[in-house]
Amino acid sequence: MQIKVMTFNLRVDVPVDGIHQWRHRVPSVLLMIDQHQPDIIFFQEVTPAMMTDLQALEQIYGYYFVGRNADKLGEGCPIYFRKSLFQIKLADTIWLTQTPRTPGSLDPEEGYPRIASEVILQYQKGPLYRFVNTHLAYRSKKAKDMNMKVLFDFIQSFPDPIPTILGGDFNESIQVIKKYAPRTLLFALTSEHGNTLHDFLGGQGVSQIDHILYQLPFKLTSVEVDRTLPLSMLPSDHYPVIGVLTDES
Repeated sequence: MQIKVMTFNLRVDVPVDGIHQWRHRVPSVLLMIDQHQPDIIFFQEVTPAMMTDLQALEQIYGYYFVGRNADKLGEGCPIYFRKSLFQIKLADTIWLTQTPRTPGSLDPEEGYPRIASEVILQYQKGPLYRFVNTHLAYRSKKAKDMNMKVLFDFIQSFPDPIPTILGGDFNESIQVIKKYAPRTLLFALTSEHGNTLHDFLGGQGVSQIDHILYQLPFKLTSVEVDRTLPLSMLPSDHYPVIGVLTDES
């Protein structure tokens, strides 16, 4: 059994982006999804209004979304799943602070709440899998350290041993994440795969901060950073990461 997973920071809709503002990029985002046909999608920096622009995906995908603000609106880390393969069994969101069950909680140095959303999905009425999507701090090192500690404590505290795939924008390198991540989580990307953030500059990018991590019994079949230009334009200021994972258990 194979699962194709994509993690993709879509860049929130802000007028300052000019020709790269969200409304110009929607068709290229949808085409990127169509070209890869992922089974699971981890989006970051997505608002409810942006999800409305992505409604075409709902013909194929179900989703779980909670915004990061106190009212559970605003930016979120939605998880989309192929409806023909998966049935949702559980969904949850935590805030990556010392009070993870307080919606909107944040580190003042960072200025924005940071969250992790998870779903437990049943694959074709068979095994259960856990998928977690996150977007960590970038302004404050203290906040980022807290984010990673709470995130990985959350992953390890789940009462049942359900194989987990974690994706998102970590705003950090593999080397640093490994200081916090449990050894049971393996990285799909290596440094040789190159950068994922490009700041709308294109090319080879400026840093590798978007990652997919997974647990056994999953095995990595393939992984790529897609630097192509659907419709001859950049769909985001990040490149998507696409991994194919196999469970042969």
